[in-house]
Amino acid sequence: MSSQVSTIKERLSITDVVSSYIRLEKAGNYMRARCPFHNEKTASFYVSPARGTFRSFGCGKGGDIVSFVEAIEGLTFKEALARLADRAGVELVYEKKSPEDYRKTLLIKINEEAKDWFVSNLEQDASAREYLRGRGLTPETIREFSLGVALAGWDGLVTHLRHKGFKDNDIVDAGLAIEGGRGIYDRFRTRIMFPIRDGLGRTVAFTGRVIPGTETDKDVPTKDGNSTRVESKYVNSPETPIYSKSNILFGYDKAKGTLLRENRALLVEGQMDLLMAYQAGTHGVVAVSGTALTDSHLGLLKRFTDNLVFSFDADGAGVKASERSIEMALRAGMNVEMVLIPEGKDPADIIKDDPDAWKAIVSDRKHIIDFLLFVFAKAGVDERERIRNVTKHVLPAIASLPNALEEAHFVKKTAEAMSMDEMTIRKEVQKIRSEVGKDEKSETPPIEKTDTLKRYQIIEEELLAYLSLETPYKEYVQRQYERIRGKTYDEIQTLLSPERKESILFKRDIQWNGEQPKDSSADELLYEFEKALLEEKLRRITLLLRKAEKEKNKEDTDTYLLESQNILHAIHTLQAPTH
Repeated sequence: MSSQVSTIKERLSITDVVSSYIRLEKAGNYMRARCPFHNEKTASFYVSPARGTFRSFGCGKGGDIVSFVEAIEGLTFKEALARLADRAGVELVYEKKSPEDYRKTLLIKINEEAKDWFVSNLEQDASAREYLRGRGLTPETIREFSLGVALAGWDGLVTHLRHKGFKDNDIVDAGLAIEGGRGIYDRFRTRIMFPIRDGLGRTVAFTGRVIPGTETDKDVPTKDGNSTRVESKYVNSPETPIYSKSNILFGYDKAKGTLLRENRALLVEGQMDLLMAYQAGTHGVVAVSGTALTDSHLGLLKRFTDNLVFSFDADGAGVKASERSIEMALRAGMNVEMVLIPEGKDPADIIKDDPDAWKAIVSDRKHIIDFLLFVFAKAGVDERERIRNVTKHVLPAIASLPNALEEAHFVKKTAEAMSMDEMTIRKEVQKIRSEVGKDEKSETPPIEKTDTLKRYQIIEEELLAYLSLETPYKEYVQRQYERIRGKTYDEIQTLLSPERKESILFKRDIQWNGEQPKDSSADELLYEFEKALLEEKLRRITLLLRKAEKEKNKEDTDTYLLESQNILHAIHTLQAPTH
């Protein structure tokens, strides 16, 4: 495998690979661009053609062509290597595929064939085309998302797939047919079909929406005098070896690039909302399919962004229905915001009527806790009801925040909104957090981007790059650095990995290029480093505090609470340099 990787790297330059995703410009011996992995105004992303590596000095990402494709496409190492091998004309030789791998490949092939058949059927169904046009979808969007139709009849797709050489048991296992007393029959009939794709864009499942005005869309009377729909409005593929609802987001394959560039994901409820949002230019949009938001969904999104935007009804009912999802996202360390959808509307309706109104709504998003306070802490409501609402809906969200600084901020805002003492609010938050800890389902640890350097590590690399130069100010900077770090310069050097040493040299060459840095730049670096290191200590103490609260260890809780307060004080009293 290593020889194949070497061959790929020989055939593909890192400049060519990276420039196929982002625009590079010459910068001395390097190539430069605005980083595709985070938002920035000043370019901090550099490519070294000589070394065959890249580095972002803004977020800390770095590596070779394989790790670049992994990061920008959200792929595994194996998937990224396969993508590059195709481009380089290199045939990868793996160990023999397992029967499970062969089976998954077959089931994907069957779903792709079904998708093509559904697409071809759309021209035969005027009512389906009329419905899609009536909802505001353009022919371009319909084609891009491969929308199609499952025709009336019991075995149209089954017959088609048999003619293509697929076996009945495989068609069933692909989620496209159901076994009956007289054989198998189509799972989807008389429905508009929405293909569900995995992260690589392969069709793995479907959602079928009943076509309005058809027999399956009618309500029939029941014996008790009520009525019921002949069939469900929406039918989803079952769980299969290639499809797990909790691991796949609708639209994710098309959203990945935008999530990375814009550093934000918009979560909507249904396929039609997503299609219309995408059509209106909101490309960083995803939807869950027939299930609640899961930790796996959040993990997919966190490959590209820590910012998640929900959309809710104006009356707060949507918030109550999504509270668990909100708290999960907050615990995962995501910055959660919301867009306020007018009551009685959904995104698809708004976009159809006025795309500009939709853009205004999205741009006017608010932090979720600010919104919760707006909804549930309104003045003029019975005071006891306000307290109950805030306790039930606002404080659990604050308790889900993994960041102590954010928690302190929103505890203060809540206390002000309720005209209460901060300590009272804080104690209630701690109580809720302790109770949540009893719920096994809520014990999911925060999801972190392990491949991205923390802020203090990024600044530390800049300091070490500075200290690798001979400057009149070097001795002073080294003393201050050792004071902040609590280790000697030589001790730090022994702890650095080869990758980080390479990054430091990379940074030195680019940042100063043989020139003497200004003394003031070192003071700024020392200040930012000390602040970032204190914030990292606060993060770690906060995790220990959460654990102590969950275990009801009062002694440790008091110790960590006092320590966190001391760190917060140190952060607030830290003096920034004046130049």
